[in-house]
Amino acid sequence: MANMAKDPVLLQATPTKRSRAASGFEGLVCASLGWLMGGQLGIVDLVPFLRGVPFTILVVAVVGALIGMTRGLPVLRVGAGVVLCLWLMVAYTPLAAVFVTPLKVEQAPEAADAVVVLQAGVQKDNDFSTATLGRTLHALELIHQGFASRLILTEDGPAQGSHERAATTLMKNLGVHCQLFTVGPVHNTHDEAVLASALAKQHGWKKILLVTSPTHSRRAFYTFRKTGLQVVSTPCRETTFDFENMSDNEENGRIRAFAEMLREVVGLRMYRARGWA
Repeated sequence: MANMAKDPVLLQATPTKRSRAASGFEGLVCASLGWLMGGQLGIVDLVPFLRGVPFTILVVAVVGALIGMTRGLPVLRVGAGVVLCLWLMVAYTPLAAVFVTPLKVEQAPEAADAVVVLQAGVQKDNDFSTATLGRTLHALELIHQGFASRLILTEDGPAQGSHERAATTLMKNLGVHCQLFTVGPVHNTHDEAVLASALAKQHGWKKILLVTSPTHSRRAFYTFRKTGLQVVSTPCRETTFDFENMSDNEENGRIRAFAEMLREVVGLRMYRARGWA
């Protein structure tokens, strides 16, 4: 027993095993935290095939642990540190306001041939998502105020609920009456612009009031205008954070705003590169 305790091979083996386990755990923590904070900031959503994929965090944790046991651990440390610093800057400084505010394109509503509402999801039981409800309500306000007598809705497809049914029920409950048209299925803002423009040209309509969320209004405005339509951008109220008073937002509001901004800035650049906006 005394000889085993003094055996230099055994004395070296135990620390090595502990070091690898500790490094693996550190890699797991760095990768997981970086992924979670990056998800909140909207960085993860920039990779299309990772959106909505379940249990991704488990894969990230395992990969982080494996990398942690190699010489790649410093890279994980730096990556997690960078994401943490960005998260803190977004949550506790006016950084989000600086980038989000220019995304809003708001023009005074005027008489037009139709109001176009861009959907942002409808539940399978035909209940509105929060964003789509806000957009549709604002469109019906414009109809009620007499700026247009036609409403054009975009539909996501059979996997989602019906924007038309949800809007019809809401119009009935509010006592708002107008001609109702739908276009779809659509997968992105470009699809919405192309199909709505085709419908407008078919009926000889030239000017539309475009309703979407404030952060999405710049990309939507340029995309619809690219089709040749006369576009008046009149975004709805923002309900997920205080757009008009970004400095008063709590940290969660700033982080949500930053995530929206990141998606729209990247999206607008991609649209311009493709000639869509």
